[in-house]
Amino acid sequence: MNKFIEVNLEKCTACRLCEFACSTHHFKEINPAKSRIKVSIVSKDFFYYPNVCQQCGKAPCVAACPQDEALIRNEKTGAIEVNPDECIGCRMCNDMGMDTISAGVTVGCAMELFERGYLPEKDVGYALKFGDDEALLDLVQKMATREGFGWILGEGSYRLGDRFGHPELSMTVKKQELPNYDPRGVKGQGLAFVTNNRGADHCRAEVNCSEIYETTMLGYWSPDKDVDRHAIKGKAKMTKHYQDYCAWAYDSLGYCYFLLMDTTEQDVVDLLESATGIDFGGVAALNKIGERIFTLERLFNLKAGMSAKDDTLPKRFLKEPMPEGPSKGQVFEQDQILPEYYKLRGWDENGVPQPEKLMELNIKL
Repeated sequence: MNKFIEVNLEKCTACRLCEFACSTHHFKEINPAKSRIKVSIVSKDFFYYPNVCQQCGKAPCVAACPQDEALIRNEKTGAIEVNPDECIGCRMCNDMGMDTISAGVTVGCAMELFERGYLPEKDVGYALKFGDDEALLDLVQKMATREGFGWILGEGSYRLGDRFGHPELSMTVKKQELPNYDPRGVKGQGLAFVTNNRGADHCRAEVNCSEIYETTMLGYWSPDKDVDRHAIKGKAKMTKHYQDYCAWAYDSLGYCYFLLMDTTEQDVVDLLESATGIDFGGVAALNKIGERIFTLERLFNLKAGMSAKDDTLPKRFLKEPMPEGPSKGQVFEQDQILPEYYKLRGWDENGVPQPEKLMELNIKL
């Protein structure tokens, strides 16, 4: 039988001494960040509660861990333990308040710069080979503390590449790092990266939910209807739909992505109208509000100096075919799919919203 610590919430005063005791026992220092028990706060009600491992039989943390055998069960005690030899420290960024995507892409950019001979070893302090996990952990720590080469990395991959004369090695759109979806293998998601107002941000249109994750989000995929992730036909319309929906359902209302991956648009409308008592006009009317929001953001970017030239993926994805895997040989056909998207949006060939579209959306400049 697995043993675990049970918390009596009625007696907990949130003194956090348990965190001190835990870190002292395991690491010989008073450091709550290293404690294996965490006292959390629900800020709305100022309610504190300790989080402790429940030593689940089928532990979801073990299933979610990206590194095999980084979390293992102790055969003697039955407790789940961290294997320091296998742990890659993927939580480091969270603990230090850094974005995991930007940090990872920036280190990857540094590694490629080094391997191509553009980044001198003396600047880093050691040879920086791609896939060096120890170097990754070291550089993430230095990014957080702005120590040594970490000061330069802390400026992001675009400034890093530009500093060493090769900004094209920064895998970014509008200087925002790409997440873990290669656009050559998911064409709708690639278009979203190109056109999202915040750059290569999957959270502004997670088209991959229909293309690869087989969720029923927005009704494109179902057990009886597949989505070809390599096709470009229909992806401009799908991407626009996702962007408009996300603008109101996520950005405006604050709904969680994961909860809505298999929730219909109508269900979200029903929840909103039940909670507020307001008739918003149904799915079509709310998506029109989302389109208005997205267009206003586009106008802000244009006013700030951006243009259609910023709506592009790095040349690697446009010119270099995917070298291996299920998408081998694929490139992103940006020149074919982007004009169709502009037309659907009511933008001209330069990506500028036209007066007729602004009038339709009741946007006055």
